[in-house]
Amino acid sequence: MIEKKVHLIAVDRKHLNYLYSILSQPSANQLSFKYGPAMTYEQLKDEFEPYFNYTKRSQYFIIKRNSNNQNIGFIYISNIDSANGKAEYGVHIDKKYQGLGYGERAAILIQKFAFEELNLDKLYYYIKSNNQRLSQTYNSNNINRSMIMSVNDSTDNNETIFLYGENLCL
Repeated sequence: MIEKKVHLIAVDRKHLNYLYSILSQPSANQLSFKYGPAMTYEQLKDEFEPYFNYTKRSQYFIIKRNSNNQNIGFIYISNIDSANGKAEYGVHIDKKYQGLGYGERAAILIQKFAFEELNLDKLYYYIKSNNQRLSQTYNSNNINRSMIMSVNDSTDNNETIFLYGENLCL
């Protein structure tokens, strides 16, 4: 999948070192409480192993810059529920590439993949209320926000915002 600035390639075992370099950073706590400096390489490997053996419920992609084919982050679609036409997605861009539009471009690609390839009609994602960059990225994408719900996240007492979007092409 190719967009103006980026393209996506499916994650495989050779990408685990790269994923670990991203997910072991303190900023990875924004994605999930299980990521961050306390996470070991073995924990990451254990988490991704089921994905390598069974990919019907989730798809992970490395985000690469078109100009030099460099890895700049990853994006995923998970909890794929084909029966109800919905799935969750999220994106993480390496710190030095944040704010340059790469996350937005990757989000457009994953939306196209979900709606056109997987035939889903709804996507949802969770963001921490204090994650302004991610909120900005998601709010700039062209999906219809049909529901916004706040939930309390007991791991860090931050509000987690649940956004639910629908394919505008339906």
